Amino acid sequence: MTTTQDNQRQNAAGKLEELAKNKLELKRPVFFIPGWTDEACVCWMTPYLKRGTCIKEWAPKILRNPELVNYISFSAKESEGCKSFFDFGDILKEKIWDKISRKTDFDLVGHSMGGLDAVAAITDEEETLLNVNKLITVATPHQGSELGEIGPVFRKYPEHIASQCVNLDPDQPAIKLINKPDVREKLLNRVKKLYCLMGTRDQAVMRSARFNKIGIDPERYQEKVEIVEIPGATHFEKLGITQDPRTILAVLKILCDIELEKPKYNYGYVYKNR
Repeated sequence: MTTTQDNQRQNAAGKLEELAKNKLELKRPVFFIPGWTDEACVCWMTPYLKRGTCIKEWAPKILRNPELVNYISFSAKESEGCKSFFDFGDILKEKIWDKISRKTDFDLVGHSMGGLDAVAAITDEEETLLNVNKLITVATPHQGSELGEIGPVFRKYPEHIASQCVNLDPDQPAIKLINKPDVREKLLNRVKKLYCLMGTRDQAVMRSARFNKIGIDPERYQEKVEIVEIPGATHFEKLGITQDPRTILAVLKILCDIELEKPKYNYGYVYKNR
């Protein structure tokens, strides 16, 4: 049976096909960042299903300047040296600066823990990414994930993989640090706009995909943060949010400085009052 959400996905795919005929233009270089255990950036680069889709497939079709699209991946050795998203953030900075000048404005799109990699890099005091224009987090556990509590379950995995998971626990120092009001305020000062995309069936992250507004001036939060829900989207695989046509359409529009229509229903996007 075809559901409303299936129709929304089909409509978004149709809109992507329309845009492929007319082309859009990126305003800045963009870097797509993978999440936990996805060092090869599969979520953005490879369809989960045979009939699936992903950003890497659509970018060359829709964009006049797809050469500005970059996909971040981490080697096994790099991942082994990372205990948390703060460590990944340090590596992320170097990978970006290998591609562009430190004076160049650019955008970041991070899935899951990859969004926290970006936040850690932007708010780092030692050497900051001061030229981030837009940050798009997709199913990012801004306030931690309950999966972190079951980190010990991953004993069959290498120690560093389990540690990365444990450090997503809301009660761990890493999540507490990145959620301090002054750190969140710093992030909002250093990006032009923060978009938080979240799936309504995401059991891994759930409501934590919302950027924490406690301690932030309400008017400033309203100005700097957009929360966009993708109905029925999950964290990964078949109904995974990164490969949902509605997400791909929203992300490409945002990166090309095209505002998403609101507050009306638009290809499945639902803007929520913050």
